[in-house]
Amino acid sequence: TEAFMMSYVSSHTSIPVPKVRRMLSEDPDNPRCKTWWIVMDYIDGDVLESAWKSMTIWRRLCMIWTVRGYIRELQKTPIPSPDAPGPFDASGKAYLCRGTYFTEYGAGPFNSYAEMGAWFDRRRFDNLAFIHARTGIMYPCPKFDASHPLVLCHLDLHMRNLIVDGSGRLWIIDWANAGAFPTWLEYAHMVLWGRAARLEARPPKLWLWSARFVIGNYNKYTR
Repeated sequence: TEAFMMSYVSSHTSIPVPKVRRMLSEDPDNPRCKTWWIVMDYIDGDVLESAWKSMTIWRRLCMIWTVRGYIRELQKTPIPSPDAPGPFDASGKAYLCRGTYFTEYGAGPFNSYAEMGAWFDRRRFDNLAFIHARTGIMYPCPKFDASHPLVLCHLDLHMRNLIVDGSGRLWIIDWANAGAFPTWLEYAHMVLWGRAARLEARPPKLWLWSARFVIGNYNKYTR
């Protein structure tokens, strides 16, 4: 789905995304082959993580403002099925969801928003039961919030997935996790990535602070 999502974003937004040229199968004669390569344009530049160090404070703020504009575009982009979460194709069919909050194996595909919410609530119950059995603590954790509509999300937004090219233009790469999700999940992924990284590899405080400005203030979902 990554190649389709990249093409979908390119055709529905002004966000700079590498152009997909071709899809190649590891085994063209096997219709069930799961290994594919995406041939796409190479973006000559530096990842934002590296470029950030030599930027002025004004330039850094401009980068944050630019990413905010990109996210706003994604959130306004129409999705084929408003009730089908996760990656999708031209028909609106949902596919396996990937990302930190979907375990290392992925989850789904989910036929409805409610089905994804139920999956998260089962995971929530299992984790709370495990914590209580080990520590005796009843850890406070709210149920999945499905009150927000599904919007198009990148779901892996961090400084190594943003490239500044030679002209200063900012590109977004690595759309493997992209799909239709609630906006707060985009925020939670961005913040979790910063918190989970090794201390020496954590993004600058200004970048982490900007999550509320770039995506929206969904801080209550990461407590």
